[in-house]
Amino acid sequence: MKMKKIYDETYNSVDGRSSRNVWYTDVEMHQDNEYGSLADLTEMVQKDIIDTILHDLDKAESVSETNWYFYDSTTIKDANEETIRTSLMVKYKKNHFYAHFNISDHSFALNFEEIQKQVKLFETNLNRLLKKPRA
Repeated sequence: MKMKKIYDETYNSVDGRSSRNVWYTDVEMHQDNEYGSLADLTEMVQKDIIDTILHDLDKAESVSETNWYFYDSTTIKDANEETIRTSLMVKYKKNHFYAHFNISDHSFALNFEEIQKQVKLFETNLNRLLKKPRA
């Protein structure tokens, strides 16, 4: 995958909390099919993103939470003819991962159930990895 890191920043608040925020672009989260281009978290994309997250965690300093923002390499038009880009956001807080997938109206209409399954599996796999010892 050709994903590239564009930012890696840590923010501290006055109440002692801190967050690390890491942005990536050029992540391939769309697949073409008979209905056009649809958002899709394939197993290979999930693996690449998980590997990236684990690598970032290994290089991390202690923070209250870490947030990742993965932006799709593909842009598409919505019903308003506005250009949008699918994104996957991942939060790691209190030893738990949470994921949220922002998709187009087209992908929502045609692929919502499959995308929900993919995001749930992705989250489950990330949290399962926390329970395994890492080298």
